[in-house]
Amino acid sequence: MSAILIGLDDSRTEIGHKPTLKEAQQMVDGLVEVVELGPNGMLLVNEDGKGLRLDINMEATKMAVPGRYICNGDYIAGVAIHLTGKEVWR
Repeated sequence: MSAILIGLDDSRTEIGHKPTLKEAQQMVDGLVEVVELGPNGMLLVNEDGKGLRLDINMEATKMAVPGRYICNGDYIAGVAIHLTGKEVWR
């Protein structure tokens, strides 16, 4: 039951509450795309992260399990927000 900002340096910062859409857009610096992680919650990422050539977020990419929640060879670009439990957007 948490909302955690995952930085490009693999840092994790507890957000402390379920972010609103506007807050999430500010945190990921753009429009928000939801990456469902099944029982592991969801990631909120910059929808155009790759197009903007944002750096690869290795920790978020590992969480998205290429071949399972994202396509093989795909990756998460930019900071990500990991939501679990009651913090998940529904």
